[in-house]
Amino acid sequence: GGDEAAAIASYGNVTATDRVGACKGIVAPSASKKDIHFPTEPAVGFPNNWVTRRIPRKITKKNSCQGTKKFDLYWYSPLLGLKFRSKPEVSRFLAALDDSGGDEAAAIASYGNVTATDRVGACKGIVAPSASKKDIHFPTEPAVGFPNNWVTRRIPRKITKKNSCQGTKKFDLYWYSPLLGLKFRSKPEVSRFLAALDDSGGDEAAA
Repeated sequence: GGDEAAAIASYGNVTATDRVGACKGIVAPSASKKDIHFPTEPAVGFPNNWVTRRIPRKITKKNSCQGTKKFDLYWYSPLLGLKFRSKPEVSRFLAALDDSGGDEAAAIASYGNVTATDRVGACKGIVAPSASKKDIHFPTEPAVGFPNNWVTRRIPRKITKKNSCQGTKKFDLYWYSPLLGLKFRSKPEVSRFLAALDDSGGDEAAA
């Protein structure tokens, strides 16, 4: 159905809980693979299907001799499994969710004033990051041979000691999906994603 968020989840066989991941530019990461091994409980006082998990703290030199194991309580959203550290954070997200008509991806983009291109970000567990804040300053061109609204950008390479004296500035070509702005390094990567997108009914997050 054209949902990029669903499509990216199946592309590269990442799980639904990796759809957002621990992302740069996103306020609330989703449940990690470690988190999902801990049991959930209904989040009292919040909408249906919101859950909590008690996650044990890492053992450090500072807390290893305290005797009692410490836990932190986290809240998780029902659709994308977005992870929040406190009730005030959840309440703030729910207000954004209400404004977005119940769309978690759109709500997390507005929550904390992050841009739509930061919805996925450079994420752990996700194959294709979205356009970075730096990327979006470079002009786009239609991606020839790909569906409508796919675009490309020529991104200049970082200047290093190795390439600083080469004279001609080098660029890399990247492809970007229309909905989530997912970033791909090559045409074969885009073609593979489009196949996953087709299988997911057009849902980018699932693909």
